[in-house]
Amino acid sequence: MQQFLTILAKVWSIVCYPLWMPTIAMALYSRNAIGIGTTFFMTALVPLIVILLGIRRGHIADIYIDNPSERTLPYLYTMLCYGVWCYFLWKVMHVAPFFLASAIGGLVCLGLVTVVNLKWKISSHLAGIGGLIGGILAFFYYAGIMPSFSVLICLFLPVLLIMYARLYLRAHDEWQVIIGFIVGLCSTFLPSLLVC
Repeated sequence: MQQFLTILAKVWSIVCYPLWMPTIAMALYSRNAIGIGTTFFMTALVPLIVILLGIRRGHIADIYIDNPSERTLPYLYTMLCYGVWCYFLWKVMHVAPFFLASAIGGLVCLGLVTVVNLKWKISSHLAGIGGLIGGILAFFYYAGIMPSFSVLICLFLPVLLIMYARLYLRAHDEWQVIIGFIVGLCSTFLPSLLVC
């Protein structure tokens, strides 16, 4: 049973890998294949290649980058990719202001996680999914929609599952997952309030 739960926690950690969150957000926002593909390329594929090269060269131990000292360089490359992505959203895609503000908030979130990780380990999985939830809540606010209780459960159930998975795998303690989620949620939701 313990082995099954470990496998399940690892699979859920891969499904909720932080690099997938911008692509999921773009797929929810737009049915534009070019926008989704470009988002995947800029915010997932290029950073993932950097991580895999780091693993191959022995600078990074694993795909989860569990060692905080190994996180800085991949996070900086990812921030650069996010910056290019935000410019693409602004100049090419002409996305709604709330979405652009949330995307820039994702860049800010990554910057905050990078700085915090210099001294203390914070969950990038929870920051990523928190950012996605913050962006979705920003859309609800922008559109004047009050989400139903069942929609909120659908939004927050994956958060609880990834929290449990990261704790079960002993990748983080309780505060690291909670703070990661709060940083992600606030980084994407609050900037969108400024433009709505």
